[in-house]
Amino acid sequence: MKRLIRQHSLCAIIAIVQAGLFAHAAQAQKTASSDQATVPQSPTVADPVSVPQDPSAAPSTVESASASDIIVTGSRLPSGFKTPTPVTIVSSDQLAQLSPSSAGEALARLPAFVGSQVTSKGGSSSQLLSGAQALLNLRGLGANRTLILLNGERLPATNVLGSVDTNVIPQALLQRIDVVTGGASSTYGSDAVAGVVNFILDTKFTGLKLDVNAGVTDYGDGGHQHVSLAAGHDFGGFRVIGSAEYYHQDGIGLPPTGREWFDKPAGLVTLPAGSATTFGIVPDVRFSNSTPGGLITGLTAVTGRTVGAAGTAALLFKQLGLGGAVLPYDRGQFTGTAFQSGGDGGVAVNGLSPTQERYGGYLRGEFKLSDTITAYVDGLYNRSKTNSVGTYSYQQTTRAFRIYADNPYLSADIRSILAANNIASFTLGRTGTELPILTVTDNSLVRATAGIQGSFANDWKFDVSATASKAKQDFAARHTINRNLYAAADAVVGPNDTIVCRSTLAGLDPGCVPINVLGLNTITQPGADYVSGFERGVTTDKQFTVSANLNGDFGEGLGLGAGPISFAVGAAFRRDDIERVVSPLADVFTSCTGLRAGGCDAYNNVYGGYQTYNPSPLKGRIDVTEGYAELGIPILKNLPFAKSIDLALAGRATHYSTSGMTYTWKIGPSWAISDEFRLRATRSQDIRAPTANDLFSTVSSSTNTSSTVYPSSAGGQNVTTVSLTVGNPNLKPEVAQTLTLGAVYQPSWLPGFSASVDYFDVKISDAIAAPVNQSVVNACFAGDQSFCNFISVGGNPVTTTTGIVPTTAGVVVRLAPINVATVKTSGLDIELGYRSMLAGGKLALRALGSYAFTYDNSALTAPAGPTLIGAYGLNQLAIPSGGGIPRWTATLTQDYELPLSGSSALLLGLTERLIAPGKVNPNYTDAQLSPEQNRVPQVTYVDAVIGFKFDMGGSDAAVTLNVLNLFDKDPPITPIATTFQAPTNFQIYDVLGRRFSVAFKMKW
Repeated sequence: MKRLIRQHSLCAIIAIVQAGLFAHAAQAQKTASSDQATVPQSPTVADPVSVPQDPSAAPSTVESASASDIIVTGSRLPSGFKTPTPVTIVSSDQLAQLSPSSAGEALARLPAFVGSQVTSKGGSSSQLLSGAQALLNLRGLGANRTLILLNGERLPATNVLGSVDTNVIPQALLQRIDVVTGGASSTYGSDAVAGVVNFILDTKFTGLKLDVNAGVTDYGDGGHQHVSLAAGHDFGGFRVIGSAEYYHQDGIGLPPTGREWFDKPAGLVTLPAGSATTFGIVPDVRFSNSTPGGLITGLTAVTGRTVGAAGTAALLFKQLGLGGAVLPYDRGQFTGTAFQSGGDGGVAVNGLSPTQERYGGYLRGEFKLSDTITAYVDGLYNRSKTNSVGTYSYQQTTRAFRIYADNPYLSADIRSILAANNIASFTLGRTGTELPILTVTDNSLVRATAGIQGSFANDWKFDVSATASKAKQDFAARHTINRNLYAAADAVVGPNDTIVCRSTLAGLDPGCVPINVLGLNTITQPGADYVSGFERGVTTDKQFTVSANLNGDFGEGLGLGAGPISFAVGAAFRRDDIERVVSPLADVFTSCTGLRAGGCDAYNNVYGGYQTYNPSPLKGRIDVTEGYAELGIPILKNLPFAKSIDLALAGRATHYSTSGMTYTWKIGPSWAISDEFRLRATRSQDIRAPTANDLFSTVSSSTNTSSTVYPSSAGGQNVTTVSLTVGNPNLKPEVAQTLTLGAVYQPSWLPGFSASVDYFDVKISDAIAAPVNQSVVNACFAGDQSFCNFISVGGNPVTTTTGIVPTTAGVVVRLAPINVATVKTSGLDIELGYRSMLAGGKLALRALGSYAFTYDNSALTAPAGPTLIGAYGLNQLAIPSGGGIPRWTATLTQDYELPLSGSSALLLGLTERLIAPGKVNPNYTDAQLSPEQNRVPQVTYVDAVIGFKFDMGGSDAAVTLNVLNLFDKDPPITPIATTFQAPTNFQIYDVLGRRFSVAFKMKW
């Protein structure tokens, strides 16, 4: 209660102070002399909202560069033309305040980014294929629909999913980040469906600067250390800049962690018959069918006999402890087939946060060939190593061990019970603490560019460059090996009274090491090494790109009388060679031949030799040839109703070696009614090309399920079916139709204030999605032969599902991605900014907000349902947003710099991040989940920074203390139940709690 009172009191104080500061500042600005209209800029204060797309409105961090060096994101036209594309600009100092650890994590806190993946969070298996990389996700449309640029040029994908790890950016030289919140494929090419994030480096930096920061959570874990160094010098015609950095993050594993919401996680379970609702959210959720020492879940009688009642009472739902002793089992409450509340069940969550170490460097050299032409080369290297604890190896339900009466590890007590009660075998559910599931990644990127840039003939500018890069993702996961595990668990007494694997007596499984699964900590290290191992998938993307760009204007003589027509044109060629090499045991189909009935049967004929992650070999080449043109046409100017009217046009033709020609375009009018008020709009067609995994994967996942209904979903029967998810080389690019409508207001009556509101509407057709088993079966039964081709029996495609019955063997459904889905989203983006002098200091206020009207994805099936907005408890793996879209989000910042004596200054800052209320699953009725439990409250996080800027031996220095999640706000309970339980939405909410970070910066 005291904590709650403190939180509300502090929030109230902050609100009052913010309102007072804004009012005071407005009054001070109102009474200030006219020469104060332009507030001095300071890079230590948050930048104003940068809604106009022209250099004069860009932050102070841009002003240090010459006009010819300014990078305008959203267009390749000369920087003097005001494009209609909405762009949000964030300076490097703002990023450090939002998150001292990484730029990607800082951006993920902004409202436009929904469901982004950051390295500091684990908690679910959603990071499996990406290896704990930092992936930005605009609009919740998916990280592979957000294009990542470095200085306006495309970066190669750093994982098989086709997205880019923003941790590879050289943060020591990061000047600002431009976020284009609209389609930009005609400007930058494929994957810019949701927008573009352009990381812009300070390539003109001179001097030396050092940045050191370290932090830890309020729980004494999750520590990080970060050091970076940047240097630059102009030798007169030859300029060199470079940077190096190192980062380490301590991981946070399985409970206990000191966080009660995680250590005793709430979960969504099916309630017993007769309950008021179908589902309920219960505390301290655990597995109901397994324990660390093993839980006896079923008894099988000797053939022709029945199990004695005494045996059932003595063994059924009893757990095994130290030495294999039979112990009572507390089944807790609300016990279901998978989960229960409390009791003795095994841990049902994944580790909270991974451990990561990364380091990298950047080097650039520029040589002036003449007064107008410069040659340059640059190189980027980054490497990150990550490891994390998922959960413990789990054998339960259909995968539970079957222990036979002749197992020599059985205690004398159990053996006598089995003999006296006609029990031939029993099933044992176990979450083995000796066999933790671990993931280890080693990701690297090497990138080199050489080019020439310059100008000629009245400021026409050109650049020609060639880039070669190699992105490598080495992903390894320690899992149990399917056949080895069950062969080793079926132990018997062999020759000379030695304990051996039963299958070895039949000449199978040479080298099998028997294991004892009957009790706590019973598996020896040799046994663990035999039944588990690291399977690896090493994916390499070698990319080569050549490009040429030209831009300028035609002068006053060619135009409509309102100004020169701007023009940009360019061409590029890109080749991606993608290959994945995997462990031999990953690229097999598990066979249980020769093993006695048991848990192995659930994996029989399923692709992959390991329990969960089984990457398949992949190899392919994608060649892309493209050309584009842009026009910026001033139509009218200096009229009573129009200060100016401009029109931006862009088009791009792209040829893919895999799918042929495709086209993108953009039309964008801009109407400046006055110097204060401007309207803007864009209408564009954008694309996302299929990823290498979409196109070339031989098998990306495989399951063995008995829940597929044949011959159709109406009146058929369940048939055991192997599902293989494979690639489809015939895929075509997704096509998006994007509309933005916006207004920009910068009033003369309130200098320093600016505002923008932009409406966006994105509709993606032919979106790439893999159908589910039942959809394929239903379509085939309805007569669609193209879907029947995905179904085979005994290796032969079928023409109809009629005749497939529960006794049919060898039924396989290939789930290849197809261009079938439709994804739609619409909403508003709002930006407000204000700068002023206040009490002798510099005040900067900024507000960013996003409001979602719609979000629909036809590829999603039950239990997701049609409603995704405000649905925080939906399966994070199935939804590109990471589990639902907030109705609205907002980020508010207040920064104040107060000069002290000399060059010293006091720095103060607050940031509030607001996330709208919603529901665990809005598709549930009140009869399924009570309104009280379904309700998710609004969440507000407050971050604070205090610092001191000073002169140190003639150099600029600063010390700051950042406190993230100042009030240690726990995430709301939004449980997501799949194979495991996630008690909250890790993609949306803060899960680490309050954390402190101290930073020291110095520039010589």
